[in-house]
Amino acid sequence: AKTEKDLNAGTLTVAEIKKIWPNKKGADGGLTITGYNGKDVDIQVPEIIGKTPVTAIADSCFSNNKDKDQQEFLRTQLRSVEIPDSVVYIGSMAFWYCEGLERVKLSKKIKTISRSLFYKCKNLSIDLPNGITGIQDGAFEGCTMKSMTVPASVKAIGETAFGECRGWGRMPNLESIEVDPASRYFKSIDGVLFSFDGKTLLEYPQAKTLENYKIPDGVTKISKNAFASVVALKSVAIPESVDAIEDGAFSKCRNLEIV
Repeated sequence: AKTEKDLNAGTLTVAEIKKIWPNKKGADGGLTITGYNGKDVDIQVPEIIGKTPVTAIADSCFSNNKDKDQQEFLRTQLRSVEIPDSVVYIGSMAFWYCEGLERVKLSKKIKTISRSLFYKCKNLSIDLPNGITGIQDGAFEGCTMKSMTVPASVKAIGETAFGECRGWGRMPNLESIEVDPASRYFKSIDGVLFSFDGKTLLEYPQAKTLENYKIPDGVTKISKNAFASVVALKSVAIPESVDAIEDGAFSKCRNLEIV
């Protein structure tokens, strides 16, 4: 059977490449990869097929295959994916439930981490490149990284980017969320994510081990699901400056005794 090694060596015909990498023409004139039918666990998305550059990866590309055996392979055995810099967009849920996935090298031209892109990729370790401007809802829900670093380029983070998008969990091992000090949109205080002005507490890591937490003075809003499923907390002190606590802010905090 033809493999990624054959593709990288340039020995595959365009027809053979299309069997491994089905695609369609995109609105920008480039190709959108719609699936993967190979059997390599470490893969490189082609930069060009024939004479046409690959510019996008479709929704559910690696997570929803018509062949059920291939779908099972993608979700359990796919280990690493390299995405060329020709790709400017990755669709939502492209790696949905790819539990075996350990590494993804993103294109430098990607601007958005799409909705539920890495949902339940429980073995994933990833560094977000500077240049990303948005992280959408559910992007990392169910991932098990212990820390995340938000690049300075990120301007928008979905309310449920780190979980609870579908109410099925957050990031159970997340202990800290750091922010590049050059950011002018967000900041981290002791591993907790805030808006740059410090007025909105956006995300308290689920696995942070503090039993007692005092929200800093000056915070005016606690965002949706900000403390959801944090099991270590026994008490939270809320300053008088807070005038808004959004839906589910303390949902599933089963050991929380005092607010």
